[in-house]
Amino acid sequence: MPLKHRNKMPELKEVFSGLLVKGYNMTEAEVSSLFSEDGNPKDDAIETILSRQATSLQKMRDKAKEERDQAFARGVREKAEEVEKALKDAGVEIGDAKGADAVKKLIEHIEARTKPSDLDDDKVKNSAFFRKREKELLDQISAKETEFKKAWSDRDAKEQRERDLSSVKGKRDDLVKTMKPILPEDPEKARRQLSVIDHAIDAHTYEKEGDTWYVINKEGKRLETSNGLPMTVEQFLEAEIKATYELPVSDKKGAAGDITKGTENKGAIKLQKPANRQALAAQIHEISENTTLSSKEKVEMVNQLKEMAQDLA
Repeated sequence: MPLKHRNKMPELKEVFSGLLVKGYNMTEAEVSSLFSEDGNPKDDAIETILSRQATSLQKMRDKAKEERDQAFARGVREKAEEVEKALKDAGVEIGDAKGADAVKKLIEHIEARTKPSDLDDDKVKNSAFFRKREKELLDQISAKETEFKKAWSDRDAKEQRERDLSSVKGKRDDLVKTMKPILPEDPEKARRQLSVIDHAIDAHTYEKEGDTWYVINKEGKRLETSNGLPMTVEQFLEAEIKATYELPVSDKKGAAGDITKGTENKGAIKLQKPANRQALAAQIHEISENTTLSSKEKVEMVNQLKEMAQDLA
């Protein structure tokens, strides 16, 4: 390894520690306990981090379940109140009756306006007024159930998306430690350069099959490798890291260690102010995948694009 790259480990450790503190809510003391006195990760460091993440995810699931249960109970209560209000608006005296008791009051209301000798349950249920009110109430209940189901479905989809992104970014962190891309010594600049990969990750969705994660494009199809096989998350991330960052080399002969040697910026990418966050992520992904740009040019273009998008909500 060239001499100028031999002292990069402390900076990478600092970036790694920052990710644990910010991403996993670990304290400085907890992060420090993962490293031995010589600064290297302990053997059980990964198990400790995974255990911490598993505990955090379980708390998120428990909280989400509690919120769904509360929302369901609230929905039932609100629907009961709507039914009771509808009966009162129709002139039915229900007093403090709730639920099934309120419906009994409706039957009593109808019975009071019908000759006893002509009244039975079938006649009440077949009356025009009863059928009209029954349909209105059933339609209201159905609409409310549809609303709640959609809200729960949207919440579940959002939580699953967050879990998927967390897993993929965890794999990204593992590859960064293994591949050791050359990052600025300034921790903030290093963090900003690493965020380029985050934009590429956010621009895709992911599906798990067995123990393997695959990358899905915006058309809903799996990305493929050059030989036509489905691209795994690891292959996708490794390609993104190689395309975005300069990597350390073991031997530097002439231009062999210069990954920008012989490349030419042909102006294939023209920066445009993005209309929204999705468009921003798409442009950043396009930059990261461009093979005619050097790592430095990619970082500069991404920073320019972010400045153009500062006013996005």
